Amino acid sequence: MRKKDLVNQVIAKLQKQDTDLKRKDVIRIINMFLDILEDSILSKEHEKIQLSGFGTFYVRERKPRVGRNPKTGDLYQIPYRYSLVFKPSQNFVLQVNHRKKP
Repeated sequence: MRKKDLVNQVIAKLQKQDTDLKRKDVIRIINMFLDILEDSILSKEHEKIQLSGFGTFYVRERKPRVGRNPKTGDLYQIPYRYSLVFKPSQNFVLQVNHRKKP
């Protein structure tokens, strides 16, 4: 799903609830939400973002390690780095696993 699709779905749900928000306002709200998520994750403290019923975004530190090129077998050093992790909530995982196949 692209941001454009998300905006369209939010607008459709708002129309069903007779909420009078304009498209530009919905876009602005979604952009603000995404900016807040990004700013929190990119902060020096790498703040965890917990969204109840959905999951948690956090930054994990990866230690340096030795890697191997599978084609040549050559060893090389993989440097220290950070990776972004999403851990879904148990409820979300249950919903995904109990969906009916299309």
